[in-house]
Amino acid sequence: MQNSSTVDENNVIHCPSANSWMATVEDCIVANQLNVAMFYGSWSEPSKVMYDMMVQQKKDFPNVVFCKLDIDEVKEATKMMAVRIVPTIVFVIEGKEVARVKLLMTPEVFKHKIVSFLPLQQS
Repeated sequence: MQNSSTVDENNVIHCPSANSWMATVEDCIVANQLNVAMFYGSWSEPSKVMYDMMVQQKKDFPNVVFCKLDIDEVKEATKMMAVRIVPTIVFVIEGKEVARVKLLMTPEVFKHKIVSFLPLQQS
């Protein structure tokens, strides 16, 4: 599957389609990496706050793959993942959703979630 994703200046992957996200997930499976995907709305203030937290977490966890999917661009993936509210953060290991958080969380909770899945990433 060809990956048409791009990486922004903060090393967060922008997935413009369901196929590009699936390709990113497949890359994570091969590399045994945790994928943290944010479904967001460009018009959503909570999404902007969550993105800023993702940028910080990317600095703290460079081996975790963070990506963002604009629900207005990726309607197929949004429907497939049953996303009904933004932001929605989906944690994926080995191609399977292992957790989901809707709306905002504190930076501490976000970091704790990531840390809780790192041992699974390496097993």
